[in-house]
Amino acid sequence: MAHAIALPETSDIIRVLAADSTRMNSQLLATALERDKRFQVLDAPPDADTVMAAVAKEKPAVIVVSAEIDGNPRRGFEVAREIHSLHSETRIVMLLDSSERSQVVEAFRAGAHGIFARSESLKSLAKCIFCVSQGQIWANTKELRFLLEALGEALPLRVIDARGT
Repeated sequence: MAHAIALPETSDIIRVLAADSTRMNSQLLATALERDKRFQVLDAPPDADTVMAAVAKEKPAVIVVSAEIDGNPRRGFEVAREIHSLHSETRIVMLLDSSERSQVVEAFRAGAHGIFARSESLKSLAKCIFCVSQGQIWANTKELRFLLEALGEALPLRVIDARGT
């Protein structure tokens, strides 16, 4: 007896761009994500400039971007900020080596809708991408605590005039 497999409607397919720290890592990540039938994975860009051009041209629903791009451990945050300001409809998942407090807070300040540590499984990454594409925020309890602590910290004083008022 044959069984039909229901594929997602074309409109339900989530366009995803994966930009990891190296071209090979990007391609491996894209290949892994392609196994999930909910995703249409776009060509993996090799550098920050190509990432920006691909986002502008392909208009992915979600971009998974590594904190490290072009050999710079902070370049991914800059790319996320630029994507967030120029293409606010694209949701960003920051791929971090670890859930270190400063990186978690910086990722969300850069416009990320989710953060994902490399220590997690690919299955969890697929769930993260899906949830973020649906408008949800992706972070674990410890990471959310980092954000709440950062919100509770006193804001630095701003000098408004020459007298310091």
